[in-house]
Amino acid sequence: MSGERRPTRAWVLALWFVAATISTICGIGGGLYAVPILHFLLGVELKVAIATSLPIVAGMTAAGTVTEAVRADSALDWGIVLWLCIGAFVGARLGKALVERLSNDVLRGLFVLVLVGMGVKVFATEGVDDALRGILVHELTTGELALVVLFGFLGGFVAPIFGIGGGLVVVPALYLGLDHVDYLTARACSTAMSTVTSAQLAWMYWREGKLDRDAARSLGLVAVLAGVAGVFAVHREGWDEVARYLLAITLFVIAVRFGFDLYQHSLARRSR
Repeated sequence: MSGERRPTRAWVLALWFVAATISTICGIGGGLYAVPILHFLLGVELKVAIATSLPIVAGMTAAGTVTEAVRADSALDWGIVLWLCIGAFVGARLGKALVERLSNDVLRGLFVLVLVGMGVKVFATEGVDDALRGILVHELTTGELALVVLFGFLGGFVAPIFGIGGGLVVVPALYLGLDHVDYLTARACSTAMSTVTSAQLAWMYWREGKLDRDAARSLGLVAVLAGVAGVFAVHREGWDEVARYLLAITLFVIAVRFGFDLYQHSLARRSR
Protein backbone atom coordinates (compact mmCIF):
# COMPACT_ATOMS: atom_id res chain seq x y z
CA MET A 1 0.00 0.00 0.00
CA SER A 2 1.19 3.50 -0.77
CA GLY A 3 0.46 4.72 2.75
CA GLU A 4 2.40 1.90 4.37
CA ARG A 5 5.35 3.12 6.38
CA ARG A 6 8.62 1.68 5.16
CA PRO A 7 11.92 1.31 7.07
CA THR A 8 14.73 3.77 6.45
CA ARG A 9 17.23 3.04 3.70
CA ALA A 10 20.07 2.76 6.26
CA TRP A 11 18.16 0.07 8.18
CA VAL A 12 17.42 -1.83 4.97
CA LEU A 13 21.08 -1.72 3.89
CA ALA A 14 22.25 -2.97 7.30
CA LEU A 15 19.78 -5.84 7.15
CA TRP A 16 20.86 -6.63 3.60
CA PHE A 17 24.55 -6.72 4.58
CA VAL A 18 23.85 -9.35 7.25
CA ALA A 19 21.64 -11.37 4.89
CA ALA A 20 24.13 -11.15 2.03
CA THR A 21 27.04 -12.23 4.25
CA ILE A 22 25.07 -15.26 5.45
CA SER A 23 24.15 -16.06 1.85
CA THR A 24 27.82 -15.96 0.81
CA ILE A 25 28.76 -18.28 3.66
CA CYS A 26 26.07 -20.74 2.61
CA GLY A 27 26.95 -20.53 -1.08
CA ILE A 28 23.70 -19.06 -2.40
CA GLY A 29 23.82 -15.81 -4.32
CA GLY A 30 21.57 -13.84 -1.99
CA GLY A 31 18.58 -13.41 -4.29
CA LEU A 32 16.29 -15.22 -1.87
CA TYR A 33 16.96 -12.34 0.52
CA ALA A 34 17.32 -9.54 -2.03
CA VAL A 35 13.95 -10.14 -3.70
CA PRO A 36 11.83 -9.91 -0.51
CA ILE A 37 13.90 -6.94 0.72
CA LEU A 38 13.32 -5.14 -2.58
CA HIS A 39 9.66 -6.14 -2.73
CA PHE A 40 8.48 -5.81 0.86
CA LEU A 41 10.84 -3.20 2.34
CA LEU A 42 11.59 -0.99 -0.67
CA GLY A 43 8.23 -1.39 -2.41
CA VAL A 44 9.57 -2.67 -5.74
CA GLU A 45 7.03 -4.59 -7.86
CA LEU A 46 7.72 -8.33 -7.64
CA LYS A 47 8.86 -9.02 -11.21
CA VAL A 48 11.01 -5.87 -11.17
CA ALA A 49 12.45 -6.99 -7.82
CA ILE A 50 13.38 -10.36 -9.33
CA ALA A 51 15.12 -8.67 -12.26
CA THR A 52 16.84 -6.09 -10.02
CA SER A 53 18.13 -8.81 -7.72
CA LEU A 54 20.28 -10.29 -10.49
CA PRO A 55 22.89 -7.48 -10.91
CA ILE A 56 23.09 -7.31 -7.11
CA VAL A 57 23.78 -11.04 -6.96
CA ALA A 58 26.34 -10.70 -9.77
CA GLY A 59 28.30 -8.11 -7.81
CA MET A 60 28.22 -10.12 -4.60
CA THR A 61 29.20 -13.45 -6.15
CA ALA A 62 31.95 -11.83 -8.26
CA ALA A 63 33.49 -10.30 -5.13
CA GLY A 64 33.20 -13.62 -3.31
CA THR A 65 34.74 -15.56 -6.19
CA VAL A 66 37.73 -13.22 -6.52
CA THR A 67 38.28 -13.34 -2.75
CA GLU A 68 38.08 -17.14 -2.79
CA ALA A 69 40.42 -17.44 -5.79
CA VAL A 70 43.28 -15.46 -4.20
CA ARG A 71 43.21 -17.42 -0.94
CA ALA A 72 45.95 -19.99 -0.34
CA ASP A 73 43.26 -22.43 0.84
CA SER A 74 40.90 -21.69 -2.06
CA ALA A 75 38.19 -24.33 -2.54
CA LEU A 76 37.51 -23.51 -6.21
CA ASP A 77 37.58 -26.30 -8.79
CA TRP A 78 37.66 -24.48 -12.13
CA GLY A 79 36.83 -27.61 -14.11
CA ILE A 80 33.54 -27.97 -12.25
CA VAL A 81 32.87 -24.23 -12.62
CA LEU A 82 33.32 -24.41 -16.41
CA TRP A 83 30.81 -27.22 -16.90
CA LEU A 84 28.34 -25.66 -14.48
CA CYS A 85 28.44 -22.43 -16.51
CA ILE A 86 27.81 -24.30 -19.78
CA GLY A 87 24.67 -25.87 -18.36
CA ALA A 88 23.55 -22.67 -16.65
CA PHE A 89 23.88 -20.61 -19.84
CA VAL A 90 21.17 -22.67 -21.53
CA GLY A 91 19.02 -23.07 -18.42
CA ALA A 92 18.94 -19.33 -17.69
CA ARG A 93 17.55 -18.50 -21.12
CA LEU A 94 14.77 -21.08 -20.82
CA GLY A 95 13.95 -19.95 -17.28
CA LYS A 96 13.71 -16.32 -18.39
CA ALA A 97 11.25 -17.27 -21.13
CA LEU A 98 9.11 -19.05 -18.53
CA VAL A 99 9.08 -16.35 -15.85
CA GLU A 100 7.68 -13.80 -18.30
CA ARG A 101 4.58 -15.99 -18.60
CA LEU A 102 3.98 -16.45 -14.86
CA SER A 103 1.68 -14.24 -12.79
CA ASN A 104 2.82 -12.57 -9.56
CA ASP A 105 0.63 -14.90 -7.49
CA VAL A 106 2.16 -17.98 -9.10
CA LEU A 107 5.61 -16.56 -8.35
CA ARG A 108 4.64 -15.92 -4.71
CA GLY A 109 3.41 -19.50 -4.41
CA LEU A 110 6.65 -20.83 -5.89
CA PHE A 111 8.64 -18.70 -3.46
CA VAL A 112 6.76 -20.20 -0.50
CA LEU A 113 7.39 -23.77 -1.68
CA VAL A 114 11.06 -23.22 -2.46
CA LEU A 115 11.80 -21.25 0.72
CA VAL A 116 10.23 -23.88 2.97
CA GLY A 117 11.96 -26.70 1.09
CA MET A 118 15.30 -24.92 1.21
CA GLY A 119 14.87 -24.18 4.92
CA VAL A 120 14.28 -27.87 5.66
CA LYS A 121 17.25 -28.81 3.49
CA VAL A 122 19.57 -26.33 5.23
CA PHE A 123 18.57 -27.66 8.64
CA ALA A 124 19.13 -31.26 7.54
CA THR A 125 22.50 -30.74 5.82
CA GLU A 126 25.57 -31.47 7.91
CA GLY A 127 28.21 -28.82 8.41
CA VAL A 128 31.67 -28.73 6.90
CA ASP A 129 33.92 -31.62 7.78
CA ASP A 130 37.28 -30.09 8.71
CA ALA A 131 39.03 -33.13 7.26
CA LEU A 132 37.64 -32.24 3.82
CA ARG A 133 38.62 -28.59 3.67
CA GLY A 134 41.20 -28.99 0.90
CA ILE A 135 40.34 -29.44 -2.75
CA LEU A 136 40.38 -33.09 -3.66
CA VAL A 137 42.04 -33.64 -7.03
CA HIS A 138 39.61 -35.67 -9.07
CA GLU A 139 39.15 -36.27 -12.79
CA LEU A 140 35.46 -36.11 -13.67
CA THR A 141 34.09 -39.22 -15.32
CA THR A 142 31.72 -38.85 -18.28
CA GLY A 143 28.76 -39.54 -16.02
CA GLU A 144 29.90 -37.00 -13.42
CA LEU A 145 30.52 -34.41 -16.11
CA ALA A 146 26.97 -34.91 -17.40
CA LEU A 147 25.67 -34.50 -13.86
CA VAL A 148 27.58 -31.24 -13.38
CA VAL A 149 26.16 -29.84 -16.63
CA LEU A 150 22.67 -30.89 -15.50
CA PHE A 151 23.17 -29.22 -12.10
CA GLY A 152 24.27 -26.05 -13.86
CA PHE A 153 21.27 -26.19 -16.19
CA LEU A 154 18.85 -26.52 -13.28
CA GLY A 155 20.59 -23.73 -11.37
CA GLY A 156 20.43 -21.48 -14.40
CA PHE A 157 16.79 -22.37 -15.02
CA VAL A 158 15.60 -21.28 -11.57
CA ALA A 159 17.80 -18.14 -11.54
CA PRO A 160 15.43 -15.81 -13.46
CA ILE A 161 12.34 -17.30 -11.78
CA PHE A 162 13.53 -16.38 -8.28
CA GLY A 163 16.08 -13.64 -9.00
CA ILE A 164 18.97 -15.78 -7.74
CA GLY A 165 22.30 -16.98 -9.08
CA GLY A 166 21.41 -20.68 -8.95
CA GLY A 167 23.25 -21.73 -5.80
CA LEU A 168 19.95 -22.76 -4.27
CA VAL A 169 20.07 -25.84 -6.51
CA VAL A 170 23.77 -26.23 -7.26
CA VAL A 171 25.23 -26.28 -3.72
CA PRO A 172 23.16 -29.24 -2.44
CA ALA A 173 23.35 -30.94 -5.85
CA LEU A 174 27.16 -30.87 -5.95
CA TYR A 175 27.53 -31.65 -2.26
CA LEU A 176 25.19 -34.64 -2.34
CA GLY A 177 25.59 -35.73 -5.97
CA LEU A 178 29.39 -36.00 -6.25
CA ASP A 179 31.22 -38.04 -3.62
CA HIS A 180 34.51 -36.13 -3.90
CA VAL A 181 33.00 -32.64 -3.53
CA ASP A 182 32.93 -31.21 0.00
CA TYR A 183 30.77 -28.33 1.22
CA LEU A 184 33.41 -25.63 0.74
CA THR A 185 34.09 -26.72 -2.84
CA ALA A 186 30.36 -26.92 -3.62
CA ARG A 187 29.69 -23.38 -2.34
CA ALA A 188 32.81 -21.91 -4.01
CA CYS A 189 32.02 -23.44 -7.42
CA SER A 190 28.36 -22.50 -7.13
CA THR A 191 29.29 -18.90 -6.30
CA ALA A 192 31.54 -18.67 -9.37
CA MET A 193 28.80 -20.09 -11.60
CA SER A 194 26.27 -17.68 -10.09
CA THR A 195 28.45 -14.76 -11.13
CA VAL A 196 28.22 -15.76 -14.78
CA THR A 197 24.52 -16.69 -14.66
CA SER A 198 23.31 -13.58 -12.83
CA ALA A 199 25.49 -11.26 -14.94
CA GLN A 200 24.08 -12.79 -18.12
CA LEU A 201 20.49 -12.29 -16.95
CA ALA A 202 21.18 -8.83 -15.50
CA TRP A 203 22.46 -7.71 -18.91
CA MET A 204 19.28 -8.99 -20.58
CA TYR A 205 17.00 -7.21 -18.10
CA TRP A 206 19.08 -4.02 -18.28
CA ARG A 207 18.70 -3.90 -22.06
CA GLU A 208 14.94 -4.41 -21.66
CA GLY A 209 14.73 -1.57 -19.10
CA LYS A 210 13.27 -3.83 -16.38
CA LEU A 211 15.70 -2.94 -13.55
CA ASP A 212 15.26 -0.53 -10.65
CA ARG A 213 18.73 0.96 -11.13
CA ASP A 214 18.76 3.05 -7.95
CA ALA A 215 17.98 0.00 -5.77
CA ALA A 216 20.47 -2.10 -7.73
CA ARG A 217 23.27 0.42 -7.10
CA SER A 218 22.68 0.86 -3.36
CA LEU A 219 22.18 -2.82 -2.55
CA GLY A 220 24.91 -3.82 -5.02
CA LEU A 221 27.64 -1.84 -3.25
CA VAL A 222 26.73 -3.46 0.06
CA ALA A 223 26.58 -6.86 -1.65
CA VAL A 224 30.20 -6.56 -2.83
CA LEU A 225 31.37 -5.94 0.75
CA ALA A 226 29.26 -8.84 2.01
CA GLY A 227 30.69 -11.13 -0.67
CA VAL A 228 34.20 -10.51 0.62
CA ALA A 229 33.19 -10.76 4.29
CA GLY A 230 31.32 -14.02 3.74
CA VAL A 231 34.33 -15.79 2.22
CA PHE A 232 36.56 -14.79 5.15
CA ALA A 233 33.85 -15.94 7.57
CA VAL A 234 33.18 -19.36 6.02
CA HIS A 235 36.87 -20.30 6.25
CA ARG A 236 36.78 -19.75 10.01
CA GLU A 237 35.90 -22.81 12.05
CA GLY A 238 32.31 -22.91 13.29
CA TRP A 239 30.96 -19.91 11.39
CA ASP A 240 29.31 -22.00 8.69
CA GLU A 241 27.20 -23.82 11.30
CA VAL A 242 25.93 -20.57 12.83
CA ALA A 243 25.09 -19.16 9.40
CA ARG A 244 23.35 -22.39 8.40
CA TYR A 245 20.82 -22.16 11.23
CA LEU A 246 20.31 -18.43 10.76
CA LEU A 247 19.68 -18.99 7.07
CA ALA A 248 17.12 -21.75 7.67
CA ILE A 249 15.19 -19.69 10.22
CA THR A 250 15.17 -16.64 7.95
CA LEU A 251 13.98 -18.68 4.98
CA PHE A 252 10.99 -19.89 7.00
CA VAL A 253 10.17 -16.32 8.09
CA ILE A 254 10.29 -15.04 4.51
CA ALA A 255 8.14 -17.98 3.36
CA VAL A 256 5.49 -17.03 5.92
CA ARG A 257 5.57 -13.43 4.68
CA PHE A 258 5.12 -14.47 1.06
CA GLY A 259 2.37 -16.88 2.09
CA PHE A 260 0.53 -14.13 3.96
CA ASP A 261 0.85 -11.84 0.93
CA LEU A 262 -0.55 -14.58 -1.32
CA TYR A 263 -3.44 -15.12 1.12
CA GLN A 264 -4.29 -11.41 1.12
CA HIS A 265 -4.34 -11.31 -2.68
CA SER A 266 -6.59 -14.36 -2.72
CA LEU A 267 -9.06 -12.68 -0.34
CA ALA A 268 -9.00 -9.50 -2.41
CA ARG A 269 -9.89 -11.44 -5.57
CA ARG A 270 -12.79 -13.20 -3.84
CA SER A 271 -14.25 -9.94 -2.54
CA ARG A 272 -14.50 -8.43 -6.02
